[in-house]
Amino acid sequence: MPGFIGIIISLLILGLAFWLIVWLIDWIGVPEPFNKLIKAIVGIIFVLWLLGLLFGFAPVPNHNWWVR
Repeated sequence: MPGFIGIIISLLILGLAFWLIVWLIDWIGVPEPFNKLIKAIVGIIFVLWLLGLLFGFAPVPNHNWWVR
């Protein structure tokens, strides 16, 4: 069960990081061709990390702060 909780926490942190990066790109106001390119690169990196997490290639952080 701790592995499942670690994956859920990792997904939440990853989703928050992705949302913050996309929000920051929109907030800065990057011109359109570069805006789409940066978002595509960030999206591809996050999808590759998620696939690595799904297939066991990416390390899953061990969040054992609740276990004593």
